[in-house]
Amino acid sequence: MSEEIQIEDVGAYMGELRLVAQRLLRCEADADSVRPTALVISALRRNKGREQEWDEVSWKDRRYFFGAMHQAMRRSLIDRAKKKKAKKRPPLKFVEPEDLNFYDLADTLESAPDQIDALTSALGWLEGEEPGLAQIVEYRFFSGLTVEQTAKVLEVSEKTIKRRWSQAKLLLYDRILGILNEAA
Repeated sequence: MSEEIQIEDVGAYMGELRLVAQRLLRCEADADSVRPTALVISALRRNKGREQEWDEVSWKDRRYFFGAMHQAMRRSLIDRAKKKKAKKRPPLKFVEPEDLNFYDLADTLESAPDQIDALTSALGWLEGEEPGLAQIVEYRFFSGLTVEQTAKVLEVSEKTIKRRWSQAKLLLYDRILGILNEAA
């Protein structure tokens, strides 16, 4: 039976650990930007708990030690790849309700086409949930009708249109902001 490996014993295994790191790095596209020793040290740090002192770090046996180190090295490489991929993305911008402008669709299409896409998606959702509200939105946003004109077309009172228009805007804005801020 193997005995427990303490942190002071790790030096004896550094050569083997570097070989494991080299094998893992062979699969990496930009492996020359990471040295095997740096990967081993990163794995050692990952195996130490935040509140744990270095002299408290141990592994129950050689097999467990190499398994834990291999997994920690792999996690380091995955995290590194995620960070690199994240740097390529444009910065996320959180959209506030006051940032939305649907009363001038031509201007919004020019300045924020993602908002028009979100509006279209949200309107499709609203048509499925509340077709009557979606119809009011169509008349108000896309046809440019006033509350009075919309009431005449739909043959209901202006008070009903105002109430349903407020309800429709709340539902739409909530849905639109959810779509736009999904990734933020």
